[in-house]
Amino acid sequence: MQGPGPVAIVNREFARRYFAGSDPLGRKIRIALGPWATVVGVVENSKYSGPLESPRPYYYAPFQQYFASGHHNNFVVRSRLNPAEAARQLSTVIAELDPTAGIAQVQPLQVSVDAALYAHGVAARLMAALGVLSLFLAALGLYSLLSYAVKERTQEIGIRMALGAAPSKAALMMMRNVAVITGPGLALGAAFGVTAAGLAQHMLAAVSPADPVAVGSAVTILSVVAAVAGLAPALRATRVSPAHALRCQ
Repeated sequence: MQGPGPVAIVNREFARRYFAGSDPLGRKIRIALGPWATVVGVVENSKYSGPLESPRPYYYAPFQQYFASGHHNNFVVRSRLNPAEAARQLSTVIAELDPTAGIAQVQPLQVSVDAALYAHGVAARLMAALGVLSLFLAALGLYSLLSYAVKERTQEIGIRMALGAAPSKAALMMMRNVAVITGPGLALGAAFGVTAAGLAQHMLAAVSPADPVAVGSAVTILSVVAAVAGLAPALRATRVSPAHALRCQ
């Protein structure tokens, strides 16, 4: 739909906020003290300053209608060339079109993206380091606790073996006890972790708080630690003679 005079395209957030969700096509808008413009299109919301910003109203106006000398304009150019060659050719073309036009800076889009993500990247690396440290301390504590708990039952294992229990059955019994102890803790810990991560949803870009890779990795690591913590001392206890085990206090 093309109306007379100036025209503009708005995003969905602009239409939702200023037109109450009704069809904005053909409606008039006025930006600051500029001329009234007819809305001729609606586009999806986008990111303008950073990847974590909330949707905000935005409008697009034709360059030829709103151009004025002295304006600083930014252009995005898509090219199959490498950035250096693309910048050289772009400078040449602009000089041919208008020798008085100046180019302040030419840089790959990735540079701007990296700059916008720098603070978030530092925070993410710091949180990752703290997460690894927390996981290590949790694994160390879990191993120490379960290893001590199993070792304290050496006498019980000796009595069972003296009564005819097979070493494999004694070890299996200890592993079941380890599972009973760690299973609910891992389930509650995973649920609490996902809930707590939901509080930081506004800091996440294209990542879910319940990311299955992160949650699954933590649960798997702690499960392996629990299995080793229970199995290693249990196997050592089954290799002890029943007479020696019975003398253990």
